[in-house]
Amino acid sequence: MKVDVKAFAALCFHGLLDLVYPPKCLLCGTLLPEGALCTACIASFETLQPPFCVRCGAPTLKASSWCLQCAAGEVPAWDWSFAFGRYSGGLREAIHRLKYGGSTSLAAPLAHLLANAFHVGAIPEDALQIGNLAFDIVVPVPLHPKRLRQRGYNQSERIAFYFAKEKGWRLETRGLRRVRFAGPQTRLGAAARRENVVGAFEVTEPERFRGLSVVLVDDVITTGSTLGEIAKLLKQAGAARIWVLAVARD
Repeated sequence: MKVDVKAFAALCFHGLLDLVYPPKCLLCGTLLPEGALCTACIASFETLQPPFCVRCGAPTLKASSWCLQCAAGEVPAWDWSFAFGRYSGGLREAIHRLKYGGSTSLAAPLAHLLANAFHVGAIPEDALQIGNLAFDIVVPVPLHPKRLRQRGYNQSERIAFYFAKEKGWRLETRGLRRVRFAGPQTRLGAAARRENVVGAFEVTEPERFRGLSVVLVDDVITTGSTLGEIAKLLKQAGAARIWVLAVARD
């Protein structure tokens, strides 16, 4: 039997690493067969369940109804939105570690949870009338170059990469950029957030989006100001359909 020496050496090397640095849950540190998230941590995440607003996807009180924001006429530019869980507890901690703590290994398991949750059974029939769950491209929310240099990576792009890989859809990271540096949105109210992102993004290559169904991916949906501004620009560029997806909704 012919032995692949390089493969055997790699197997031995990784086996030795596992002995010295055994894989642990990326959130709580529990030993695992392989490094990701343990079942206890995943079980602690509060998933979002219907009913959802049939216009924008936000949680609402009644089935087949609009949320208060849409009913008040503040309808977002996207066609629908979906998030895996509520931005609280362990899920909030995981996203914080990915976004601010440099724990980029969390992007893959979080994207996996989002990809698994995003299926026909989780989407109301009213929303499915907008279109099926097949999309042409996956677009992450871009960071300003200054923020990208500070952080070293774009957490939304990491999530989008693994999500697109699982779904078999094309990741598109060109043609959309952030052109104005703005401070963090976290301490701003809804009106200030909307004003803060006006003119912050630019579609540089409209042909990359024209006529296509787009999944716009972010880590968290809060007020939707950033995502709404981008969705508006993509629609102006000719995108046929835009669904916003995020790991969590605040």
